[in-house]
Amino acid sequence: MTLNRSSWVPCMLAGLSLVLPLRGQNSIGITCPSLASAGGPTACSMVLSLSPGVSVDSLTFGVAVKPIGAAPALTAGQLTFAEAISGGLISTGETNNSISALWVSLSPALSGTVPLGSLGFSLPAAAALAQSYAITIAGAGAALGNTSVSLSIGPAATASVASPCDVNAEGNTNVSDVQQIINQVLGLTVPFSDLDHDGVVTVADVQSVINAVLGLGCSTTGVNLVPRLPGG
Repeated sequence: MTLNRSSWVPCMLAGLSLVLPLRGQNSIGITCPSLASAGGPTACSMVLSLSPGVSVDSLTFGVAVKPIGAAPALTAGQLTFAEAISGGLISTGETNNSISALWVSLSPALSGTVPLGSLGFSLPAAAALAQSYAITIAGAGAALGNTSVSLSIGPAATASVASPCDVNAEGNTNVSDVQQIINQVLGLTVPFSDLDHDGVVTVADVQSVINAVLGLGCSTTGVNLVPRLPGG
């Protein structure tokens, strides 16, 4: 269930501890791909790790995605959270770049290593090559009944903008990227790789990726579909 309220987290889990990261404690962390495509989807996984003998039946946290330096900020609707534990209350708090989650009275209680879900967002289409974003857990609290359980917060993740022709943001451009952009043209996946900025993903964008695979560079200003011979 998704809510758009900003006040329920402190009210429902008032008094829970917010702690700085410390080794050897219960922890909550986030892992994101180091590269992401401008305008394309990105997914980060979140995990709760509890020490042996520790359980919690209430949990809350917030996550923020912030541009580093001159990178453009996220806009409305670009941030989601797909929960792995049912019954959570998810809220963007009427912001563009942060989201919070809350679970109360969980049964059975959580213990051990628990996948929490996937943070999803799209980097702005205007983001340029190598611009970066910090993904941070802004706060976390947990409890078992009326007893608070301290959580250390893992380090921030960083996602940098990949080459536009690196469609799957794996760090290099190869035949897999060609297949990915062909799927976009065919409507099989979300069409975000509009490399020539003409408003649609077409065979011209596919040609740009093919050229990059062949070592001819990644053009984002349009390409000739039929190469011209000298003097032609």
